[in-house]
Amino acid sequence: MTTVLAIATALASSSAAPAALSPADYRAKANALCAAAKAQVKAIAPKTRSQAALRRYLEGAVPIGSRLAANLARLDPPAGVRAAHLRGISIVQREVAVLAGAVKRIHGGTAPLVAFNAIGAKEDRLSKAEDAAWRAAGLKVCAAP
Repeated sequence: MTTVLAIATALASSSAAPAALSPADYRAKANALCAAAKAQVKAIAPKTRSQAALRRYLEGAVPIGSRLAANLARLDPPAGVRAAHLRGISIVQREVAVLAGAVKRIHGGTAPLVAFNAIGAKEDRLSKAEDAAWRAAGLKVCAAP
């Protein structure tokens, strides 16, 4: 019976959830995800000031932001930054929703510049809150410079 309990204990402990990332591993992985997302956004940035270019940019930014939020959510941050990490993800998700709303309005016939300008103030507030969350989590790359 002792052997059965020892094996059961060993199996239970080996199937337990993995430990949170170390602070250095967390920063490295999260900053790499943010760097990749920023590079993708930069790659789709409008080269001209046309309505069509702005439309393509906004349409492209939505899936990039969604992927970033999903990838960051897969990380297991250290306990000391978990709240800031979750706050940052929540804000990214809200930003994606705001951008998606602008894209929906564009698809409904609103001019891209008009839709973009309509979300400007809200996006600025969210961006500032996001930067604060990433700084609190120690993620310099994720926060705006």
